[in-house]
Amino acid sequence: MTISRAKRVKDAPRLASAALTAVFLFIGKEPRRSRTRKTKSRRGRSLSGAPPIPQGALPAGFLLLLALGLAAGALVWLRQPAETSRYVEHQRYKHIMAFAYTIHGEPSTLYPDGTIGPVRPGSGKDEADGQAPPIYTRLARSLELDFTYALKGPAPGGLAGTISAGLEIRSPEGWAKTSSLLAPLTFKGNTVSSRVVVDLKAINSLVKKIEGENGVGSGSYELAVIPRIKMKGRMAGQLLQQAFRPTFAAKIDGARITPQSRMVQEKVRSFGVTEIRKAAADILGVPIPVRALGWLSAILAAIALSAATAFALPAFFARGRGEAAKIQRRHGSRLVTVAKTHLNGQGTVIRVASMKDLMKLAEREGEIVLHQRMAGGSHLYFVREGVTTYEYEAPECHPRRRG
Repeated sequence: MTISRAKRVKDAPRLASAALTAVFLFIGKEPRRSRTRKTKSRRGRSLSGAPPIPQGALPAGFLLLLALGLAAGALVWLRQPAETSRYVEHQRYKHIMAFAYTIHGEPSTLYPDGTIGPVRPGSGKDEADGQAPPIYTRLARSLELDFTYALKGPAPGGLAGTISAGLEIRSPEGWAKTSSLLAPLTFKGNTVSSRVVVDLKAINSLVKKIEGENGVGSGSYELAVIPRIKMKGRMAGQLLQQAFRPTFAAKIDGARITPQSRMVQEKVRSFGVTEIRKAAADILGVPIPVRALGWLSAILAAIALSAATAFALPAFFARGRGEAAKIQRRHGSRLVTVAKTHLNGQGTVIRVASMKDLMKLAEREGEIVLHQRMAGGSHLYFVREGVTTYEYEAPECHPRRRG
């Protein structure tokens, strides 16, 4: 099973957090000690308290978290496209088609001359001028459709094109039939007008024939006249090559013909250029290319990882070596190791809580710290001040068993 790039990038922070948690548990885990009975010191006091978290573990964890975050950021930034494109609009122009229709039919009481229309767009409107009169299917014989095309824009020049028209019959049963109404005619300039006549009686007969052959029919259909305009030339100094296909439709059933009310159709276009620029991210108001940001994040991640390693290695190697090794590493230059001491028991012995407290006393009194390895394996650190002895005893370290 493969994993998509987007999922791998999305899961990167989660994996980083899991790795960080594992490192913290590994570095901060207390070394396992052998199960030995607690023994009392030679002064009669028991040892208590867990050893502190290794020095450098917390900075190492923070730097590791930073390195993982920077690495995840570098992965995301370096996978982004190096360039982006943007369309810059310079000039707009508009295709406009205005329709007007007239219905020719049988003379009747409502329409003595058998003519309905012409129905044109209203002044400054896309809809028909006033309420269109009702058209009855039984009386209508033909549809006369006029359409006027215009191209509006800045400084048109050398424009030429072709105009044609097609007819499409669409049934609610799913079938459609197309035919040509107007063969392509050439024209010059930015405007042209034309007229087509649709034989409604013939189309009604054709629909009934098809429905009779199919055995399925609703008696209703949609009639669409589709003008086709193709333009070439120049506008505002730019090369123009465009096509425009508006539609005039009417719904027809056994009782009525309902032409569309929208008599003007427009389509806005524009001239412009596509600008290609380096993809950048806005960081504190400063745009920085994403590739540069990715490589910068990768470099900083490597630096943070190196620093985390420098902090973590001493803590790692100190695991299992006990407190005495840490004391030697931290304060070795101020310790004097002695082979044996003779305490006659007449002085006062004060056991301090930590090696840090003992070092404070040594600094205050200007004394050195003596170190003696005891017979049981523990380490005794003490400072003599007159008849008073301040001491701290570090427990014996048992190496971890393998296996």
